[in-house]
Amino acid sequence: MNIETKKSGQQQRRATPTASAMAKIAGFMQRMNIECTPANFELIFAVLSGENDELRKEFSQLSKNITQQDLDPLIRKHISHHMEDDIASESIETVGDELNEFIELVQSESNSLEKFDQVIKQQTQTLADPKNVSPEKLKSTLSTITAATQQKMEEGKKVREAVSAQARRLDGVAQGLSDFKQQKFMDALTGLPNRRAFNKELLTIYKGERARNCSLLVIDIDAHTNIKENLGSLIADKFVVHIGAIIEQVCQDSDFLARSGDTQFSVLFWNINDQTAKSIADKAKAITAKTPLLNASNGQPIGSVTISGGICGSNIATSTGELMSRAEAALSMSKSKNGNQVTVFEERRTGDTDLERASYSFYEAS
Repeated sequence: MNIETKKSGQQQRRATPTASAMAKIAGFMQRMNIECTPANFELIFAVLSGENDELRKEFSQLSKNITQQDLDPLIRKHISHHMEDDIASESIETVGDELNEFIELVQSESNSLEKFDQVIKQQTQTLADPKNVSPEKLKSTLSTITAATQQKMEEGKKVREAVSAQARRLDGVAQGLSDFKQQKFMDALTGLPNRRAFNKELLTIYKGERARNCSLLVIDIDAHTNIKENLGSLIADKFVVHIGAIIEQVCQDSDFLARSGDTQFSVLFWNINDQTAKSIADKAKAITAKTPLLNASNGQPIGSVTISGGICGSNIATSTGELMSRAEAALSMSKSKNGNQVTVFEERRTGDTDLERASYSFYEAS
């Protein structure tokens, strides 16, 4: 099927919802007296988009008079990249405190060694002339040395324990930074890279003088809303994990797969053409249709779903935004035909007029 549209008209239709959404968010923040910072804006966008049920629920439980102190925990939890500077500052402060404490321990150990050394020297001087050492004095000297040695050993033990505790705390700081980095770029539900990681990878395509050769595949689960309404959010999430695993199964290690939305996955296939990407997407589509989600407790099938896909190559887009919008436009075409289809977006280059060069066609395949 071949459908032609004017580029300017398509861009206008895309721009209107975006502007409307931004105005809606700005108006909501103004009504709620929420400061319009980038972190707050992204948080409210996530709330109003409805893609994060957990965030939406937590936000609804806030009091009517929302403060920044109410919002910060939600920002830290759900869009943690905005808290990166705070996390780094806290880590530096913690390490600094531990280093200061370590310096105090070293100084304490040095003072302890100095006192022990003085005791040994004093008692050694007492025994310097054996003729003047009585049995009682010898016993007293040995007792003093023994007590000082035991005290030094006990102090040394405390220092070792304190150093070990510090090491554990510093390991905790390192683990916290590692967890933060992982959380920043990983989707908690599927274990795949998240939208933030995908955007970062996407930016590499047009970074150089020439675009990197790749095909972008965007996949969405058909009728996922019905699954959530009929079977609940828990089962709906299991379907998301199920589909993510199937797509990962057909991808190569060199491909970049991410969960780019609530029910959406995106794959960057490097150095292959659109038709090869389509064959991979068709394979994922076929496996999905014939592979039901199983109940983990009894092994019985819960049900099957279908997926739709849209593909666009980097050779017919001039920016990441254009690449994404065209792949998603192809996905929309697949969805409009009852799903379970993969559509490739291609630009016509055979026309002689500006109008023909600006028109596009979708090539659809079931």
